Amino acid sequence: RGSRISMATKAPASRGRKNFLILLVLFGVLAGAAYLAYRSGALTKLRAYFGEGKTKTATQDKNQKLKVLPPVTPERPKAGQEVPVFIEADAKPIPAKIFYKGKELGQTPFKVSVQAPVGQAQELSAEFFLENIGEKWVEKQSFQIAKQDEVIPATFTARVGQLKVTALPKNGTLYLEGKFQPGQNEAKPIKIANLSFGQPVLLPFGSYVAEIRQTETLDGSSSTVNAVKYRREFQITPQAPEFTIEAPDQAVNSFPAQINSNPPGADLLVDGKKMGATPFSGNLPTGRHQLVLKKEGFNDFEKELSIELNTPYSANFNLATSPAGELINKGRQLIKAGQYNEAIEKLAEALKRGPEPTELAQIHITLGQAFIKTKNYDQALAYFQRAKESPEYDKQADLGMAEAYSGLGQNDQALIRLVNITMNTKDEKIRSDAETLYHKLYPMKSVLYIVTEPAGAALSVNGNPIGQATPVILSDLTMGSYRVNVQKDGFKTFESRVTLPLSAIKSLAVKLESL
Repeated sequence: RGSRISMATKAPASRGRKNFLILLVLFGVLAGAAYLAYRSGALTKLRAYFGEGKTKTATQDKNQKLKVLPPVTPERPKAGQEVPVFIEADAKPIPAKIFYKGKELGQTPFKVSVQAPVGQAQELSAEFFLENIGEKWVEKQSFQIAKQDEVIPATFTARVGQLKVTALPKNGTLYLEGKFQPGQNEAKPIKIANLSFGQPVLLPFGSYVAEIRQTETLDGSSSTVNAVKYRREFQITPQAPEFTIEAPDQAVNSFPAQINSNPPGADLLVDGKKMGATPFSGNLPTGRHQLVLKKEGFNDFEKELSIELNTPYSANFNLATSPAGELINKGRQLIKAGQYNEAIEKLAEALKRGPEPTELAQIHITLGQAFIKTKNYDQALAYFQRAKESPEYDKQADLGMAEAYSGLGQNDQALIRLVNITMNTKDEKIRSDAETLYHKLYPMKSVLYIVTEPAGAALSVNGNPIGQATPVILSDLTMGSYRVNVQKDGFKTFESRVTLPLSAIKSLAVKLESL
């Protein structure tokens, strides 16, 4: 009985193992079939078949409404269509307010987004405020947006320049008026606020008049007027963007003058004082004055000039001459050309034309110069002596005589004339020519000219008595220091040390003191 029980227990376990193996084999067969179907595409066709069947089944509903949408295509703005764009604005020389379509966008510099139409001309306006003169100035600029634009740069440059005031006279007030607006026919007053010397005042391009006025009391009255003392007309343009007013106290006492003569080279004298030669450019005194132009070979030109304010003056005067004067001028030209004998002939002809006293002196001077060039020194000396009869040509004649004496070998006589010129002439050219001749005659020696008041004093130099009483010309002195002693009865003794440079004429003037 015990062994039967054991066999019954083992039978179910054996059947379980068989079932498991059968399932395992079946699963392997199915897996292999699926793999082969995947490799051959049968599975894909099967899915497509069943899917198509479903689609066909879905389209069979004839009552279903389909919603159709157009394909997506890129949109491009059309001409005139407004698009967003940035305006990048700047302005110089000062900031400005920018306007678009009448609306203020801001004050430069800035960048702001606006809506603007594509392909159409647009306009921006820049409003500059010129603070010193309280004026607004508007500049405009056009732009046009293309389809691809994102940023529109807009830089405005105001058409303005600068006025600088560096000085004004005491109690002087600056008045300014100008024409600068389009279509402006008459100048308008401009009030400058907070004027500071040297600081620029911005002015629009245009024409201006500046005046400086001072309060004056009328003669014989207690009434006062604002008298114009300084006046300038000027323009501010792209070519001349700056103008400067420099009017210190002394400016109201003079005015700038430009004076020309035909021919040029005439001496300009005002009230007898030489101011220069034509063409002349400089300042002349305001008020009423006598103007004279002098040129050898031409008649003196005289004009009364009355200018009461500092304003530019320009004039061109024609110098006239006489028949004798024409010949004198031809003689001078021939001398410059080296045709000395021909010059002498012209000058001799001039003597027959009834020359005026001044012209006669000019003929004598010019004849002397021509004879020096031909080495006829005696003739030259004679004509220079004749020229000395005219005080106006005295020193010029002395210079000619010095040259003639040196040509004759009489250097002492030449030296006397040269000392006289250097000590007494006010003509710088004659003085310079005299010094040049002295350096030629005495390149290594110097001269000491001693004069006393009163004259007639005894003189000693380095303890050596000088036999001649003052005035005395001491020549042939070498460069160095000299002790000069001056004595005269009834006066205190004077003593001084004088240093002489090389090849120079030096003077010592002594005013003696009474005992």
